[in-house]
Amino acid sequence: MNPEKQMNLTMLCDYYELTMTNGYYTCGMQNRITYFDIFFRSVPDGGGFAIAAGLEQAIHYIQQLHFDEDDIAYLRGRKMFSEGFLESLRNYRFTGDIWAVPEGTPIFPNEPIMTVRAPAIEAQIIETFLLLTLNHQSLIATKANRVTRAAQGRTVLEFGSRRAQGSDAAVLGARAAYIGGCKGTACTLTDELYGVPAGGTMAHSWVQMFDSEYEAFKAYCEIYPDNPTLLVDTYNVLKSGIPNAIKVFNKVILPLGHLVQPVFAYAEHIMQRNGHAGMGEVNRILLCQLDLVLQCHLSCIDFHSFSVLHIPRTPGSGPHSSGTGSG
Repeated sequence: MNPEKQMNLTMLCDYYELTMTNGYYTCGMQNRITYFDIFFRSVPDGGGFAIAAGLEQAIHYIQQLHFDEDDIAYLRGRKMFSEGFLESLRNYRFTGDIWAVPEGTPIFPNEPIMTVRAPAIEAQIIETFLLLTLNHQSLIATKANRVTRAAQGRTVLEFGSRRAQGSDAAVLGARAAYIGGCKGTACTLTDELYGVPAGGTMAHSWVQMFDSEYEAFKAYCEIYPDNPTLLVDTYNVLKSGIPNAIKVFNKVILPLGHLVQPVFAYAEHIMQRNGHAGMGEVNRILLCQLDLVLQCHLSCIDFHSFSVLHIPRTPGSGPHSSGTGSG
């Protein structure tokens, strides 16, 4: 599957981009070379820096730019645009130059993330999309970077699709989280499109599908003996979840002689390290919100990895653009 094959997003722009470019055309300024810098003014959480992301999608968007007949007919129907301008859009392509920092690069306030050099009409129309894709993905990459650094080398996974603000945000948000330092995602499409390793545990619905928690664990281990990941908090972590997981591990996994470690997943449930009936080292995954990762970091609670269900937006200043022109 080729992520570059996407719908035409040329019209995904603020309406005033089009009224201004029509004005440039009317004033004879359409070919004037302009420079636009994209930057942000502050780091709202006081983290010192952000992480750049979204460049690949910006480039793909620019490569696809064109106005089709339906777009031109729509604009003509608004009765605000000159016929000469509308006719010029038939041959619209981006011919300018773009300089940008690589994805994954730490970036700082008031320095250019991207610079666009192009004729006025070409540079103006792409402003909205460049801001939205760099803003969203850099936001997620920055949050992910904060979390992974707080985890101090332990694995952090991104499980945020079900709380993303739309399907595109789910796919590209998972990609951005990987750029920021997460080791994988629950989003299958992001793996197919971008090679971000997809994985997961099991849902409570799996456990509830069976007559008992033990049977649910046993079936899962028989199907996936090389990757036993058991969600132990459906009913009671200490009274049933962990005891049933131990029984299944001893009965199903150990007789196979597999050199694997069981993985116990705790959803929204912080536990101090405890013994697991002679099972040796057990990997513990905490399925949690962002603040619980930080809480684990601050209180030295021992988990091997974290699966972050939601990386929330921090209010504050996102990327802005500034433009200058040259004759």
